[in-house]
Amino acid sequence: MPPADKPHVLILGGGITGLAAAYTLERETDFDITLLDTNPKLGGKIQTHRQDGFTIEEGPDSVFAGKVAALELISQLELEDEVIEPKSRGYYLLLDGRLHRVPNGLATLSRVNPDGIEEADFLSPDAKVRALAEPTIPPEIVVDESISHFFTRRFGLEFSRLVAEPILAGTHAGDPSKLSMRALYPHFLDREAQYGSLAFSDQSKVSAGPTFLSFRNGMATLIDAIHKRLERTRMRQGVAATNLVESDSGVTNKDSFPPEWFSHVLCAMPATAAEVVLSLVKPEASKLLGEIEFASSTIATAAYDADSLPGELHGTGFLAPFEEYSQLTGSTWTSSKWPDRAPQERVLVRFFYGGDSRPPLPNADELVAQTRANAQTILGIRAEPLFTKVHEYPRGLPQYTGGHTALVDQIEESLTGTSFTVAGSSYRGVGIPDCIRQGRDAARKIAKEFG
Repeated sequence: MPPADKPHVLILGGGITGLAAAYTLERETDFDITLLDTNPKLGGKIQTHRQDGFTIEEGPDSVFAGKVAALELISQLELEDEVIEPKSRGYYLLLDGRLHRVPNGLATLSRVNPDGIEEADFLSPDAKVRALAEPTIPPEIVVDESISHFFTRRFGLEFSRLVAEPILAGTHAGDPSKLSMRALYPHFLDREAQYGSLAFSDQSKVSAGPTFLSFRNGMATLIDAIHKRLERTRMRQGVAATNLVESDSGVTNKDSFPPEWFSHVLCAMPATAAEVVLSLVKPEASKLLGEIEFASSTIATAAYDADSLPGELHGTGFLAPFEEYSQLTGSTWTSSKWPDRAPQERVLVRFFYGGDSRPPLPNADELVAQTRANAQTILGIRAEPLFTKVHEYPRGLPQYTGGHTALVDQIEESLTGTSFTVAGSSYRGVGIPDCIRQGRDAARKIAKEFG
């Protein structure tokens, strides 16, 4: 099929990466754009559900404020008035069935200070001595190492297991002995290389603003705002593209009738899906995509009458250390963390299950029962929930294990000079700001190629 008068970009995937790419192409080029998504709803894992006055997030409930890509997009979309901050801060560790408050000085590992270590009632005296000695530990300049190895080396085994690993590996539902520092937290390695130490940074230089932000009416606000701004992008939802053929002039999608020609294809979907799409047209890249590991997880959200709790929930939730619990990884107390997520006199909580190197997850009915049991034993809620919503993500979480950065380099190299690009949570950052950045960078790369 002959090329069109102007470049025509096919975006596969209607999550935040694909939408950010389409938005950028519309703002910065006059290209034709088509976006296909196998799901009937845009947004990928960013989905907001409302029921009986509750605002329920099926996936992520916030945006990390420490990375500028999301903040820049929020500003461009004029969503500043919709942004909300957490109404409470602080969280707990679940150890031996008891909740232990994490001191402010340990709440984020970029703000570790001696007082936080001393105040941690869950650290033994020996562990505190070892952690406080971190500035005296000689640096080791390494290409990569696991979260567990890095923090055990710097702060000691107990600090790593009870503090660093739940914070850094728990959010990825990953095995801390396998997850890559270079791929997930390179700034820690860079700080060690530059300063020889991580701890006890000057607290006056640390921003006092919130670490995470959300939206008044839920995370879907971001997706809806981008969608409304897309004027030229042709959206086709519930549609797959598995029969792509590349030629010197571009790519033809033979799944459509008549077949459509595209100058470039951006695979903005999980690597598991990109592997299938590229299996016939780019087998080398497809094989490499198959090497990226994934873990399964489930979120169970439960609603209760407030008077069924033994007391008010203070803080944002708890984390469970990797070795403490086989399936439970943590909980968010949604109605305590964010304003207006539940009606007056009601409470909304989320429990997280699954992850890498953990037993297979039970079915949804069993997880509902398990959530009721956890609410009773951990939070003291003896009443039945008003409802429980279960959202399952089989092989839904990419695992940035050792060598992940080098693997992504190989994947991108295998696609150099072709009509294909990959971007999204499987590659260079799993958070919403990371996905926005990757989508926009991919769009600009494509625009430069055809500009």
